[in-house]
Amino acid sequence: MKVSLNSRSREIAGCLLREGGFLTVSDLAKRIGCSPRMVRYQIEYIEQWLGENGVELVKKKRKGIQVAAGPKERESLLAAIEEKDSYESILSAEERQRALAGCFLSNQGYHPLSELTELLGVSKGTVLSDIRTFREFLRKYGLDLINVRGKGYAVRGNEQAIRQGLADSVLTSHTEAELLDNIRKDLALGATKESPYIGGILQCLQKSRGQDGIKFLVTEIARVETKLDGHFTDTARVALIIHLAIAVGRVQSGAKIVMAPDQLSSIKETDEYGLAIGLAAAVEKEFGVEFPEAEVAYIALHLLGAKRATCSGGSPQGLQVLGQATESVTKTAREMISSAEAFLGMRICDDELVEGLTTHLVPSYFRIRYGLPIRNPLLQEMKENHREIYLAAEKACEVFSQATGLVMPEEEIAYIAMHIGAAMERVRRAEPKKVRVAVVCASGIGTSSLLSSKIASRFPQVEVVGSG
Repeated sequence: MKVSLNSRSREIAGCLLREGGFLTVSDLAKRIGCSPRMVRYQIEYIEQWLGENGVELVKKKRKGIQVAAGPKERESLLAAIEEKDSYESILSAEERQRALAGCFLSNQGYHPLSELTELLGVSKGTVLSDIRTFREFLRKYGLDLINVRGKGYAVRGNEQAIRQGLADSVLTSHTEAELLDNIRKDLALGATKESPYIGGILQCLQKSRGQDGIKFLVTEIARVETKLDGHFTDTARVALIIHLAIAVGRVQSGAKIVMAPDQLSSIKETDEYGLAIGLAAAVEKEFGVEFPEAEVAYIALHLLGAKRATCSGGSPQGLQVLGQATESVTKTAREMISSAEAFLGMRICDDELVEGLTTHLVPSYFRIRYGLPIRNPLLQEMKENHREIYLAAEKACEVFSQATGLVMPEEEIAYIAMHIGAAMERVRRAEPKKVRVAVVCASGIGTSSLLSSKIASRFPQVEVVGSG
């Protein structure tokens, strides 16, 4: 999607294009007559617009921002930002909600109504209506939006819930394919209308080495994978990158995870906690932050809850926290399969289904128990187009709930349904195809019937559909 500049971003872009050297965010704010925060919101938008025009925006610590372009390119771009088509940009209601999420959940402190009006580019009345809708979004996470006279609006609530809402804002506004593609290109987010505001979620990475921060996290997560029994799925890998980026930003702003002592103690017993210590140390060094013990444990939780694409056998990670032996998890998986078979009226159990389900249940347990973000982009498709399989998975998940005391959300049920559906397909492929024949004998029906019986007994793949 082509980026368009609004009036504020045009002013900032104009200053940068007219200036030969570097300008700090504070310099730009003074020249434009707005807050430094508003400048930061617009910078990524401007960077994307310049990129589309083949020009790079250079950012350097303690120096500021500069447009890397020659005199002719600068003149051409200055003329372009005066064109009507270059700055018309109206956010939809859905885009405004994502913009509010990026604004409130990635920034500590208060946001006056005047700032929100300018941010969204709509009237005061529309912003107030958007705020009411945004409050409903926050309630899903147990968060509240308060309003203090003279200060503005601010989000209040549990830090873990804030991060979950923040992660969901990114993960639901972009598909895994888009995020993966952008990560491979060392970009934080794609060029969408609201991306400068959502992009603020990942601005913390620019405090280190700009967009190299994303590349660094990708490399470190790949390093963790080499020490695990299995590889993360694409969805899990993206979620881990987003979580780490959010963790850096929130810790830098003074917000930290709080964890109960018993929960912290149980997580420290896992292999993933050891990996989280190494990952946290690398991130601390790269971004200049200090992760307390609870933050390291929270990283370990995300590693425990991450979906694995493969597993080379043996004991799935995290069983020591579950307090269960491998055999016990496998037993639960087999009981779930039996429940699904009873509902479907067909046998689907095979080694691949048992192993796949056993491997899936452990991270699923941690995701549900600790309220980690669970996302399944195929949920609606499973519910609408594979209804019978989804209902079979619901029955199977009742067994899991009885064994653990945890209720599986529909996203997890859909993942179980995908395992069941794959097993059903394997059964269908394994069934031999019948060859349909008719037996006709000149000696009469008796002879043809005898011949039909002999054919049926000797050739089970042949179906005799008639004789005469």
